[in-house]
Amino acid sequence: MHVRSWLSFGALLVMIALPASVRAAESKKAATPALVVQIKSIDGLLADARYLANLAGKEEQAKQIDGFLQSLKKEKGFQAIDPKRPLGLYGSFAEDVQESHGAVLVPITDEKAFLDLLDRFNQKAEKGDDGIYTVTPPQSPVPFYFTFAHKYAYITAQSKTALEEKNLLDPARVLSPGRSADLYAAFQINQIPDGLKQIALQMIDQQADKAQQAQPGETQLQTELKAQAAKDMAEQAADVVKEGQTLEIQLTVDRKGGNLFAEASVAGKPGSRLASRIAKLGEAKSLFGTLAGTDSALSLETHWTLPANVRKALEPMIDDGFQKALAKEKVEAKRAEAEKVYKALEPSLKSGALDFAFSLHGPKTDNHYTFVAGIKLQDGKAVENVLRDWVKTLPEKDRQKIKLDVAEAGEVKIHQIEAQQDFDANARKTLGDHPVFFAIREDALLVTGGPGGQEALQKALAVQPQTSPLVEGVVSLARLAPLMPQPNAPEAAKEAFGGDQQDRDKVRLTVEGGKTLRAIVKMNAPVVKFFNQVNQQGGGAARPEAPATVPPETPKEK
Repeated sequence: MHVRSWLSFGALLVMIALPASVRAAESKKAATPALVVQIKSIDGLLADARYLANLAGKEEQAKQIDGFLQSLKKEKGFQAIDPKRPLGLYGSFAEDVQESHGAVLVPITDEKAFLDLLDRFNQKAEKGDDGIYTVTPPQSPVPFYFTFAHKYAYITAQSKTALEEKNLLDPARVLSPGRSADLYAAFQINQIPDGLKQIALQMIDQQADKAQQAQPGETQLQTELKAQAAKDMAEQAADVVKEGQTLEIQLTVDRKGGNLFAEASVAGKPGSRLASRIAKLGEAKSLFGTLAGTDSALSLETHWTLPANVRKALEPMIDDGFQKALAKEKVEAKRAEAEKVYKALEPSLKSGALDFAFSLHGPKTDNHYTFVAGIKLQDGKAVENVLRDWVKTLPEKDRQKIKLDVAEAGEVKIHQIEAQQDFDANARKTLGDHPVFFAIREDALLVTGGPGGQEALQKALAVQPQTSPLVEGVVSLARLAPLMPQPNAPEAAKEAFGGDQQDRDKVRLTVEGGKTLRAIVKMNAPVVKFFNQVNQQGGGAARPEAPATVPPETPKEK
């Protein structure tokens, strides 16, 4: 399903989370508001901005902006805002959206100073008998209201109800002074009224129905697969609406730890089907959970299983694709071999389960790297047998490049391909002049290449299945720098990450289940400095390609 198809559903969630729709009468006494947004204090935000600006090489611009803001803070009126306490927003839901309310929280030092600040911007605040102030900005379709309590200005629009004394929430219930995130948002899905949930579910069904419609140029099989995928996505989205507990988002600049974070998570109601499915995702095992090592320049591991209905719809598409490819082969012997290969791979292709890992280790001697890759198989023995038969059918010149049973790892045979003879300049620059090794276990195919490829394969074959994130990708920029097209990248890495370069050069993406379904992007802060150095020091010029090495000519057969 196209991502665009779900925008209206997302818009609904955003709409009901905004201040104009955020407080229900039945949830006035709720322990947690339905929506909480917390923004770090102004001083904290400015410190983070300076930190990032310095990393990005924008020290002078940061000083100028900081100087302007510091002078502004000293001026009369602007001192009304307390720069040391967090800002926020809270609210809850009502069955009738028009009756929902919420408030923005602005920390203040003095009530009169806040009123003077409004006067400075020609915004006259009129105080009512109920102690609530009214401001109607020019061209604004609705009036704004505010009141003071707990050293905060509570601000809302359209309706005063949220500012009545009985409805004001103490900031201590909403904001956490110890929270380090620059931006934190928590959305209590379980507090959405049933009426709004029904609207959301109807929108999900409408988008799913639209996504299932055939498009010009699609085959019947493609339409059916798309329809099943749309149904599954709709079912999962409906589960979140009906059984979701909390959705949280955090953006953090950790100056002390030297890290940048972005995190999103969703939790299901305890005991719900959604919570059970999320928990099972956290228990799933991968065959290649420890394939990546501390010397990895780049690694990616992912494992997941398609829903049964999607897998079933995919099977005829796989068959159809093979038959179309087979029809292009006119040599009967090659067609027969292709059918044998397909039959051996068919259980794996139709299993609906993907378990894949790739890791690039290095740089090693002469800046060469070793790669290790693995993918799950359903019937490795059948694949091995077909491979051995296929090698026998190859021309002598090609057959000589494949050496079977060059080594063993337990009962698993290791094979070798003299693929380096056919490397282009970039592949040779990366992997050197080394053969490719591979092994087929009953449950997996593993392939390695580069210096020490055989030893790397033997280590990979010894890796045991273990519980792993659904997706985990890690880039070590210091190790990857020699492969980057910018010629100054290695020097920029030394300057940005230091001599030891340990755990200061990583960009990491993780998606995992458990108590919550969580996605995290974490980046070491010096990475910002690295990219700035690469771009500033003439990094736009491409690294010249290594000259192609022409292998010695093989004598022609008589």
